[in-house]
Amino acid sequence: DAMSFLLDETCIVVVPADEVESATAALAGLEARAAFTADALRTLVGSDAQVDGPSWHGYADARSFLGTADDSAQPVDGDETTLLAFLDGSHLADRAESGFPRVLSSADPETTRFWIFREDDRVVAAGNMADWRGLPADVGVLTEPSQRRRGLAGRLVGTMVADALPAVGVVRYRALASNGASLALAERLGFEPYGQNFRARRPPPM
Repeated sequence: DAMSFLLDETCIVVVPADEVESATAALAGLEARAAFTADALRTLVGSDAQVDGPSWHGYADARSFLGTADDSAQPVDGDETTLLAFLDGSHLADRAESGFPRVLSSADPETTRFWIFREDDRVVAAGNMADWRGLPADVGVLTEPSQRRRGLAGRLVGTMVADALPAVGVVRYRALASNGASLALAERLGFEPYGQNFRARRPPPM
């Protein structure tokens, strides 16, 4: 329903076309940092809106990326049963932050790729390269909680990005600004920070 982006000292707010005039009036006179808050978005969308973020954005290209491919990671289709079982057992908020679509089989195969690490016939980590600029260039990764701190996420991101970069040129990594482990991973892999965003959604109608 609304999004805000902070790029250096500029805040860009996106709302539906029929709400631009009212949003402009509501935000008039605010400095960029004051406009880039969850409360500012709730002013536009409603006090009961669910606001996600802020999310951190980082970018990498062949010059900056420090990861490498791992042959243990496997590309799979969206209907891979072990991937679906893994995602169905994941916490919804973790799955959403990792960028997996709600219905994997509906994802456009031209702009989305799925990858997994499998041990003993079960998935222990999964990743996706989702649509960004019409290309599979937006990184998402999810590790089973009991398997964290084994380096699986870094190995999976390294594989996905190494595979994607020759075709897409630049990849984007997003994570909640409060997710220190994910931000540290992005930094180790050479992602360079630029921008943050909030997203606000109205509650579903009763």
